[in-house]
Amino acid sequence: MKDYQLYESENPWFNYSGEINSVIIEEGVTYIGMSAFEHDSYVETIQLPNSLLSIGSRAFVWCERLKELDWQWRFPRC
Repeated sequence: MKDYQLYESENPWFNYSGEINSVIIEEGVTYIGMSAFEHDSYVETIQLPNSLLSIGSRAFVWCERLKELDWQWRFPRC
């Protein structure tokens, strides 16, 4: 997922931010972009995949109603 700037209308879910209450990032995604969900104040739950390696700064800042973060991350085998 690419990096975004605050209130960037290029963000595909920008026009729906007031309606999104659950975010599910699919398996295979390794990075959540900077400011990806910044100010999405209606988000209550976020589900992250095991494949996730990094989260950009401010990705979920000001998600004021966030109650649950589900991330079953496991250390990779050596």
